[in-house]
Parts: sequence; C-alpha cells; structure tokens
Amino acid sequence: MKLMKSVATEMESVSAPPQDTRSWKVAMRTKNIAKKDIESKGDDVLTHAKDSEEGGHLLGRKSMLVGMLTSGFVVATVAHPSSSMAAGTIKPAPVAATSPTYISVRSYGAVGDGVTLDQAAINAAITANPGRDIHLTAGSLGTVVYQIDANYAGGKGIRLNQPGTQLVLDPGVTIRVNPNALGRYAAITVTAADCSVSGGAIVGDLGSHTGTTGEWGHGIDIQDAAHRCKVQGVHISKCWGDGIIICDTASSYTTGAKPADVSIIDVVSDGNRRQGMSIITALRPRVIGGTFMNTGGTDPQAGIDIEPNPGGLQDVIDFSVIGAVMQGNAGRGLTVHAQGRTARGTVQGVRSIGNTYEGFSTESTAEVEFVGCTANGNKNYGFTVQTATSARNVFTGCTAEANTQLGFCLPTWAEAIGCNARNNGWAGFYLSGSGTATSCTATGNNTASTYYGQFAIEDGTAARMVGCLSSVGTNAAQPTKGFEVKSGSTGSRIISCDTIGTFTGGSFVDGGTVTSAFPIPGAPKPTGVPVTVAAVHAALCSLGAICA
Repeated sequence: MKLMKSVATEMESVSAPPQDTRSWKVAMRTKNIAKKDIESKGDDVLTHAKDSEEGGHLLGRKSMLVGMLTSGFVVATVAHPSSSMAAGTIKPAPVAATSPTYISVRSYGAVGDGVTLDQAAINAAITANPGRDIHLTAGSLGTVVYQIDANYAGGKGIRLNQPGTQLVLDPGVTIRVNPNALGRYAAITVTAADCSVSGGAIVGDLGSHTGTTGEWGHGIDIQDAAHRCKVQGVHISKCWGDGIIICDTASSYTTGAKPADVSIIDVVSDGNRRQGMSIITALRPRVIGGTFMNTGGTDPQAGIDIEPNPGGLQDVIDFSVIGAVMQGNAGRGLTVHAQGRTARGTVQGVRSIGNTYEGFSTESTAEVEFVGCTANGNKNYGFTVQTATSARNVFTGCTAEANTQLGFCLPTWAEAIGCNARNNGWAGFYLSGSGTATSCTATGNNTASTYYGQFAIEDGTAARMVGCLSSVGTNAAQPTKGFEVKSGSTGSRIISCDTIGTFTGGSFVDGGTVTSAFPIPGAPKPTGVPVTVAAVHAALCSLGAICA
C-alpha cells in the first residue's frame, strides 16, 4: 500500500502545468489513463499482495511495480522517480507458507506436537484446497509428529477425498496413530482419483494397541475409486493390519469395482502385523522398488499378498511387481493366491530373502510370470506353485539359493526356463504332474537331505526335463543322485540332460514307469567306429556295389 501511495503522489506532482504546456498536456492525459487503470486493476494487485500466515507479502514491490507499469504509469513515474522505486532497492517478499500451490496444514490448526490430535485440521486443509499440494511441514526442529485418531468408521483418520490432492510429508515428518482398541482403522484412506502420498513416515499402534480382535488396522487404505493413486517414498510400520491395502471394500466384492493404475513406488513397509501390503482387487497395479519386511503377528504375515476374496467379484488384473525386496517375513515373501478368481501379472527382478515360508508362491487360479527373481535363505521353498494351481506359471532366469528345503517346486501348469538352483537343502528342482524344466542347472543341492536327486520327479504324469545340467558341486554334503524319477511316476521324459561330477547313488535313477531318457544322463557317450578308406571300401563290397 505504501508503494501505491508513493506512486499516486508522484502522479499528483504532474497536476501543476509546467512551462512547456505541450509536455504538460501529454503527462496529464497519461495520468488520467493510468488512474482509470488503477481503479480497474487495483483490487487485483492488492489481492496478489495478500499477507501470509507469517506476515510476508505474496508478491514483493517489484511484482507490484511491473503490474503498475503495464497499466500506464511509465510516463508519470519516469519524470519523477521516488526513492522507493530506485534501481536495486526493490526486493521480493518471502514465499508464503500457504500459497496457491503450497498449502501448510498448520494454516488450518495442525500442531504437530505428538500429543494434539491433528486429523481434523489436516482434513480441513484437504477439503478447502481440492487438487492442491497439502504439506505436513517439519518446522524449525526438523522432526515433527502429527498424532491422529485413525477411526475410519468414526469419520476420522486422514481422508484423501478430493481428486488430485497430493499429501506431502516433508522430511522428518511422522504421522502416528493414537493407541486404540479398534479391529479396523486406517491412518490414511484414499477414495478419490489422482491423489498421492509421498515422503515421511506412518507409524501404527502395534506396540500400544489396547484391543485383541481384528486384523485390519492399516497404514494406507486405497479404495474403489482411487484411480491412478500413487504412494511414493513412505516408510510405514507397526500397523495392526497391513502397511498398505488396495481395495478390500464391500462394494468391490459385490460389484467388481476396482481402482486402476495404482502405483506403489520405493515404499518401506516394516514390522506390520498382518501384511506388508495386500492387493485385493485392482486393474494394472504397479509395485516398483521398495522393501516389505519383518511382517509378523497374525496370518498370512507375507511381504506382499495378492489375494482376491473368494466368492465375490474381486480380481487383480495385469499387476506388476518390479525390483522390490521381501525380507524376514513370518509368512511368505510374495504370494499370489487367486481364490478361484483372476490374479494375473508379472514379477520381475524381485528378491525374497530369509522368510519363514516360501520365497515366492502361487496358488489356485493364479497366473504369474516370474523373470529374473531370486529366492535366498528362505526357511521352506525358494519358488513354489501349489499343487492345486490350475493356471500357467512360468519362471524364467530365476535363482533359488540356500533355501532350507526345495529350490523350485513345479507341479502341473508350472515351467522353469533357464533357472538355477544352488545349495538348497533338498532337491534343486522338484517336478510333479506335468511340470517342466528346460535348460536349468542344479549345483550342490541336497545339503540337508539326499532323499531326492538334484532333479527329481515324483507323482509325475508326463513331467519333462529338457537340456538340464546336474552338477555335484563342492559342498561337504553333496547330492547323491543327479536325476531321479520316483516310483508312482509315469511317462516322464528326460531329454538331452547331463551331469558333472560323480554321484554316489547314480547319475540317473529311474523308479518310474514308461520313462524316456535319451541319452541316459551321465552315461558314457558312444564314440563310434573310426572311418577309414579301407572300411568304406569293405562296406561297399559287402553291399555288392564295388569290389575290385
């Protein structure tokens, strides 16, 4: 306002006619034009100069001056520049904490002291600013805890219900769930499209939960209409249920509604009670990077569980999990259990390490392609397709190493291509039904049990191994059989397979019926008869073709 008055004063200074009447008339005409422009544009200029919550101006004097110059002030002010407008003295004001693109929840009453319940203030900021960036700021201390009541049924928790809203947890910010006895809650619930949650941490009440029932206390709950939701760079821990759950709603169960193109990127889900993450129903969900670890407390206790509920209309269609890590979970690392519905997708470059059960598992009507995945040190199998599975599952270029039991379990509908099994406790590759292994290598397995050969077929019905290699390896406890077909198997085919090293129990042990093995793995290769001119001549003579 001082700048406005200064400029107005300068304009008044041209009211008295100078000696040069012609110049005075030009100046006065310019003044009148500028005055009209001020009246029409003054409100707009003042709006942009609105004070922030800290008293700073949104735009500095320099920005106001530019607006005035474009309104026709240039002639009136060039002749008599005021000191406040001299070159080099106009400085922009500091950026406000709340602006058209940056909304601080503190402007709506959030405290962030770890005691005050802040969910109402956070939700007020979201409601008042649809489609904008809502920041949970860390303040001058650099670390802040926003305590929240997460009772979703009670209308609480943080709710992303305005399309396009981006909830940003600044570095050092934690959202913490207030202790409760609820069987179901959500720290953040996403119900609108094109929303995101990024940065910071979410901490549940697992260590202070006062109830004993339920298993659905989640960190982030992504629901039916949350299309294109993105969760990125968030650390989620100690939730009574899952770190993240995608669409476990009554409406999705009865109508088949599902969110499309949800992205979970570089998330750490650590020490939650039921799952690191569950995907119940979704179209093209993507999980890229991140770690899902130390889940434990109530089943299934997996790192990631992709599992529609049985009996309803939920499906997980064309999912992808890329480059993530599953580690130290009390259940499986990554499991896909279709429950008779559709659960179809790709798992690529994922590592499953030190989980209590299988590193990777599929079941029922799950249809999954695994590419370049690693299962290491799991306390059951590395990779398994459950025997009741009725859809095709393929493992390409995957490695199972140092798992307590089997490396790969491949029943009907399962195929391993170019995979490696090393130093597992039982067989490297175990086939049943019509399972298939092609161009696979097993080395140094059977470290805990020699009941199976490194490549084993049991209860096979046309199981097949093609171009596979079984190597004794260098472990103190070595496999005793290179390839083995157990009794009860029929129609097994072992084609172009071979062994390296001495297997004390035999390179090839056949206890099945109607087994085809060509050549016999480990058998000496025929050398044939040396070909000479005399031998050829003798053969032709014996046929009566030539004899001279």
